Amino acid sequence: MNRAIQDMGMKIREIRQAKGLKLKDVAHVTGLTESLLSQIENSKANPSITSLVAISKALDTPISTFFDVGEDQHRSPVLRRSERTVSRTSNGILYYLLTPHLEEMPFEVLFCEYQPGADTGEFITHDGVECGIILEGKLEVRVEEDVHILNGGDNIIIASNRPHRMKNISDKLTTTIWIDSPPTF
Repeated sequence: MNRAIQDMGMKIREIRQAKGLKLKDVAHVTGLTESLLSQIENSKANPSITSLVAISKALDTPISTFFDVGEDQHRSPVLRRSERTVSRTSNGILYYLLTPHLEEMPFEVLFCEYQPGADTGEFITHDGVECGIILEGKLEVRVEEDVHILNGGDNIIIASNRPHRMKNISDKLTTTIWIDSPPTF
């Protein structure tokens, strides 16, 4: 398990405990099992993005709070590739946060890499609107019952409160950029 996942699990536990919540409280709100939550907190399981969204809602905390962006990170308008906050899900998706100071931003920008067959899993809902552009590859975007097949150069705009999920239906890496307002990561 990499260092970012270990740090994320510890941060989730710290936030939960600071809010006076027990594992069973978070399990009840998220629909996840206490066992899975414990494994996430103890860095024995790599959560899916669906699980991270559910945990962030239950803790009333943005997902970005679960990741250490470094105390010494300066406020330069330039964000180097090596400085990006990275989240790797169990579903084969890497999320790179391109807007690290979310408290100052009305939106967030994510660069995403979907391994062949990678899928966000269950349908996701959150507040706001999001726009995604496929840079390379082929992505299936389901919004409720509607299925949209997007190729490199295509984009989509989604009301984020509509249940949606994404899947790489290519046999190669699919890369995307997602812009969400308000920030949910």
